Amino acid sequence: MNQNIHAYIFQNGSKYTANCANIPVVTQGDTIEETLANLQEAVSLFFEDEDLIEFGFQSYPSIVVTFELPPLAHAQ
Repeated sequence: MNQNIHAYIFQNGSKYTANCANIPVVTQGDTIEETLANLQEAVSLFFEDEDLIEFGFQSYPSIVVTFELPPLAHAQ
């Protein structure tokens, strides 16, 4: 059974967007920190009235995040 939710965070204009790969959750924020907090809240709300086993989880899963960061200006 899967014990991780995989999320991908990328910059979308002036905002950051978090998109989960294995559950239908998408959220955003003005900073990476805000986006991470919004992601935790959105995942928690998604599972609020759901049976975790139906999604392949035995217990509340961890969130694993991958970031896409733009290259540094001086490195280009």
